[in-house]
Amino acid sequence: MKTFKLFFNPEKEERWVNEMLEKGFLLKKNVFLYHFEPTDIKNKKIRVDYRFFKKDKDFNDYKLMFEDFGWRHIAGNKSNGSQFFIQTDECKDDELFSDVDSKLSMLKRHLNVWVTMALFFFIIDGPLTGGAFPFDLKTLYLTPGIWEMEGSKFWSAFWFETPFAVMRGFGGFGFFSAIVLSIYFSYRFTKKKLEQENIKN
Repeated sequence: MKTFKLFFNPEKEERWVNEMLEKGFLLKKNVFLYHFEPTDIKNKKIRVDYRFFKKDKDFNDYKLMFEDFGWRHIAGNKSNGSQFFIQTDECKDDELFSDVDSKLSMLKRHLNVWVTMALFFFIIDGPLTGGAFPFDLKTLYLTPGIWEMEGSKFWSAFWFETPFAVMRGFGGFGFFSAIVLSIYFSYRFTKKKLEQENIKN
């Protein structure tokens, strides 16, 4: 079974794949689409980490490290970020991360990736919109002669084209910035929750 979903929160992604496992479907691959296959695995937890690797050796060492603690890697590759692990019979803990700092580090890595993507779109918006954005907003207005117009004619053309100029200039950057803000507030909420749970324990 293949399905498409888009997650900006690793915890929600983790929760969903565990719900699928409860329904009898185990995640096998998560590149562009989530690939599931029927399974009879019961009473196990799937956990997610978020990491990229440049070398195959580093990626393999990473997977072996978790295997030593009873977690089998089931989906993810060295380049796509989300790494999924499932408990084995030897696993003695329901959580992949043993402390608050490790969990928060994973969420920070996830946040940093999206921040980098937002900055990337901020930079390339310039060449895509005439080479001068964000330093010359006039390049976003394509109406011929708009900056030579005067009076009501100028304001009519200006206000008519402004929504289109905003979409041209801030489309990609605005989209990814909104995602970053969502992830950031999710991170702050999770951090507060984990810290409170740690104090109680």
